Amino acid sequence: MTSIPSALLRCPVCRGATIGFSPGEARCGTCGHQSPSLGRVACLLAEPAVWRGRWSTDLGAFASMMRAAAERTRSDLARFDLLPPTRARLEGFLAANERNAAQVRALFADAGIEPCTDREAIRRRSADARGRLPLTHHYELLLRDWAWGARCPENAEALGRVLGMAAEAGWGRTLVLGAGAGRLTYDVHQATDASVTLALDLDPLLSLVAHHVLFGDGRTLIEFPFAPDSDAWVEHELRRPDALRPGMHWLVADALDPPVSAGGWDTVLTAWFIDVCDADVREVIGTVHRLLAPGGRWINTGPLLYPPSRPPAQRYPPAEVLALTEVGGFDVETSSLQEVRYLRSPLSGHARLESVLSFVARKTAWKAGPSAEPPAWVIARHCPIPRFPSAPTGHPLLDRVGALLDGQRSVADVAQALAGALPPDVDARDAAAALVLELHRRGEDA
Repeated sequence: MTSIPSALLRCPVCRGATIGFSPGEARCGTCGHQSPSLGRVACLLAEPAVWRGRWSTDLGAFASMMRAAAERTRSDLARFDLLPPTRARLEGFLAANERNAAQVRALFADAGIEPCTDREAIRRRSADARGRLPLTHHYELLLRDWAWGARCPENAEALGRVLGMAAEAGWGRTLVLGAGAGRLTYDVHQATDASVTLALDLDPLLSLVAHHVLFGDGRTLIEFPFAPDSDAWVEHELRRPDALRPGMHWLVADALDPPVSAGGWDTVLTAWFIDVCDADVREVIGTVHRLLAPGGRWINTGPLLYPPSRPPAQRYPPAEVLALTEVGGFDVETSSLQEVRYLRSPLSGHARLESVLSFVARKTAWKAGPSAEPPAWVIARHCPIPRFPSAPTGHPLLDRVGALLDGQRSVADVAQALAGALPPDVDARDAAAALVLELHRRGEDA
């Protein structure tokens, strides 16, 4: 396990700064919370048992899917009307699929995760995933990042977009939220003066393989092209291009609530993250602002392909993302919108184009926004709420909120303080924003 500088970390439960690593776990010296590692990959999770159970269920679903795929292929092989090349292709595919599945299972077994055998749990998890297989949903990222090489220019283009906006110098302590398979994190760390680069991700397969590639001898995986030009499968050796320079670390953790020091980072990088993470973009902006040191930079690149479940009000187009970033305490120094290729395998006739929003924003003072809009602290709920006249209302909840307004607390802080006083089906941040806004309007009318 790589030695992550403990001064940069915080306990995911009590936010204590006394995190210690030993073989197999991380432990908080303040509250005693333990977070078992994922093999040799360090973890800092508030509910590690929940996540390990989910990974076990995902592994069980993967094993079930592989068995079903093998049965379908054997059924096809039993047919009498196959061309010899077709039969050879199916036989090779069956052997390659079974070998690759065994490699994935071994990877998790070495990390202490065994497949769940509870069929009902697997069924529920598969239903929650809406037909996707969570364990291997991002499998192609591993191949693109570490196997396709110069035949696929996507990695070089992504690094070029980032360095085209932010020079190689001035990166300092760099935090990557949602590092995926890790190639952009590696390339940025190798190409810049980042003193420490900490990559965070929750995906167990990506984290395990990336850790083997970055800090070990790599891994072997098989590609099954979606629309093969010729070969139906190809075995790849996943390796990093060059020796890793010191200062890079990997942590399995929640990128939306990172267990790291607030205000301790010079650079935060998000790539292909802000639209797919399970949060309103405004919450991501607040998280990044909290993590950055004064004057720190936020570098973002990626599309805005929100999941279908995202409410219409939160499906922000590029102009609204940039406006929210400005209101949320940043100066957007540069931005661009480019059409880029995505996951174009050299072995496949299939690919897609994505419109990618890239920007560099520097943490600065808050902006109130035009007078026709709600106050900045309503739009960006991490902004401090300024003091304003607030007389007692006689309403217990309004008066409780009024007592919390000290010129420093934000709507998010008020929501946290009110969480136990609200019905469970009420969004605490929406309720807090509405209550504070009501007090603000009463103060203006007084």
